[in-house]
Amino acid sequence: RLNQLVNYDLALNKQASDEIHSTLQTAFTFLTILFIAGSVIGVFVAIVSSKTIIMMIENLRNNFYKLEAGDLTTRMDESLKGEIGEIAVIFNTFSAAMHSRTKEIISYVDILNHNAHELRRIANSTTDGVTLQHQDTDSIASAMNEVVATVTEIANSAALAASEAKAAQVASDEGSEIGRASCRERV
Repeated sequence: RLNQLVNYDLALNKQASDEIHSTLQTAFTFLTILFIAGSVIGVFVAIVSSKTIIMMIENLRNNFYKLEAGDLTTRMDESLKGEIGEIAVIFNTFSAAMHSRTKEIISYVDILNHNAHELRRIANSTTDGVTLQHQDTDSIASAMNEVVATVTEIANSAALAASEAKAAQVASDEGSEIGRASCRERV
């Protein structure tokens, strides 16, 4: 009986050992498959993630190229998660600010351009007025020269007339004296 018990115990131990070995083999196979599947999934996620990140960076680069080319209306998708989404928000804020400042500058340039044309018109009008005044001044100067010449001629004629009147006065006085002297001699 002891032999039977020992054989039975050995048979049970062998069966338990075989079951444990089978279970360990199954667990090892399952873990190996799980590890391989996890590795494949990890590689796939890494590839997809890197492709996604590369696409986001290329999108960012392309938007910067558009901005550099002068398209200040270009915007990025702000719904992206993480740092790329934050960069998109900053990029859009910067792009909008540049667009706003550029519109302001264009508005100021238009105002300056209008004012420059207005100043040119005023300058041309002033130049025309100065030219007309210069012509009027020349005409007035010519007229004044003629007046001065006429006044000088009148003054010369008056001086000559005064001189002749004086000579006539002297001659008249002499004639009167001769006439009185002859009248005295007759008396």
